Parts: sequence; C-alpha cells; structure tokens
Amino acid sequence: MQERRVYALRVDWTGAVLPPPAHELPDEQFFLDPASKFTVELPFGRRPIYRLGPGGDLYAGWTESVDIAVTAPDGSPGGTISYAIDPIPLTREELQRYVERNLARAPDFLRQASLEADIAATKPAYETFVVDDRSRIWLKTTPPSMADTTAVWLVLDAESRLQGQVELPANVNLHVIREDRAYAVTQSEEITVIVYQLSG
Repeated sequence: MQERRVYALRVDWTGAVLPPPAHELPDEQFFLDPASKFTVELPFGRRPIYRLGPGGDLYAGWTESVDIAVTAPDGSPGGTISYAIDPIPLTREELQRYVERNLARAPDFLRQASLEADIAATKPAYETFVVDDRSRIWLKTTPPSMADTTAVWLVLDAESRLQGQVELPANVNLHVIREDRAYAVTQSEEITVIVYQLSG
C-alpha cells in the first residue's frame, strides 16, 4: 500500500492554492485487516501534527520523534526544534490495555486484528504539542504506561532548549497558551475546559 501523505497548503485571499505545499508529513498510521477489509487505526501509531505559531509560522511534527519543522508564512524554512527522548518499549500487556480501552465497543474481529497487527517496538515519543504566544513549544510526552495518571509536558524554545516542564493529568490536553494562561480540555466522555495560571 502506498504511503499516504498530509499536506499543509498556502492559499491567497481568493482561495487559490499557492504551490508548492508549505510542508508534508506521513498520514496517521492505519492497517488494513485482510479478513474484514476494514481500515483500522494502528495501536500506538505515529501521526502528523500541524500548528500555527503567533507570527504565522507553521510547526509540523511527526510523533515518532521530537523533530518539529518550522516554516515561515512565505514558505521558507525556519529551522527545526529537536529534543532527544528515550524510547519507551511497547509490551504485549500495553497493547492489550490499549485495545481494551480504545476498542471496547468494536467488533471482536477488529479487536483481534489490532492485537495481531504489525506494530512498532516502541511508543511514539509524544502525543501532541501546542505553540504559545512566545513561540515556545509545549510538548506532551507519551507516558511510560497507559496506567499512568499523569503526563509530562516539555517546554522548548526556538533553539531546542528546554525551558521547563510541567506534569498534568494524562487525560488533559493543552490547546491555547496566551498571556500567562493555559487553556486545556479533558479527554473523557464529559468534556471539561480547564484554565491554568502560569508562573515563572
């Protein structure tokens, strides 16, 4: 199967696309179950993330590793933000827990196909990231275990320097960080918006 790609395109005020694409990344990882012909999200698969910074810069990352490319509004390269994170081994127990949590209502054959899928030996380096109003990246690292109730967010500047880190509940994702406040949303059946006051 040919690898699918996700493109970030620039458009003018009339809606016309300005070639070439500002950036491209591999699409979210899926697998095709040969028995059912269903396309299923790969457990612990890598995925692309695009974010816009305060000056219109495009931040593009693939969750395999922390190597986030920055592209200026005119399409020119703006550098890369990189940070080394020790890989987290993926065990069969974690895969079972993933299927139980994320595919609880799926048909039995899809759960079984997910358990037998050809997956990576390690988890993605991170789950998501946001860009604050100072052009820093707040990156949610993948917790070592799905049983963990907290996740560590790293704060990286444009030179890839670690500016700090914060530990938040694992089911919380930051969405907007502006003027010393971080706005987050819980990942659960009942969605809750949380506002954090930043200091330092």
